[in-house]
Amino acid sequence: MILLLMLISLGSFFFLPARGKNGLVIIQGEQGIIGLYSLDSPRRVISVSGPLGSSRVEIGGGRVRMLSSPCPNQVCTKAGWIEQQGQMICCVPNQVLIRIVGDESKENESSLHLDGVTR
Repeated sequence: MILLLMLISLGSFFFLPARGKNGLVIIQGEQGIIGLYSLDSPRRVISVSGPLGSSRVEIGGGRVRMLSSPCPNQVCTKAGWIEQQGQMICCVPNQVLIRIVGDESKENESSLHLDGVTR
């Protein structure tokens, strides 16, 4: 009986829909929120201006990545693709933040803003 319950529990992971695929991508720069984009949208590249120059963000295929950035170590571009709710990519030198949030953030706009900034 216990074995049967364990098999049902493990099997449900394969049959339940993946979470985060229908999320929103929030792109923030030094001026604040640059834009909100659906992960389901067709492939597009967004340029974001920062103190070091222009960073390029690619959205497509249900995922997002930092395509290029003028930062010295390229940590943000090496992060690769992200596709799940709660994941983020941050380019600290160029002040660009990419976050994936759930669809409910469309209604709750206060969740899109940071609660504090330190300098």
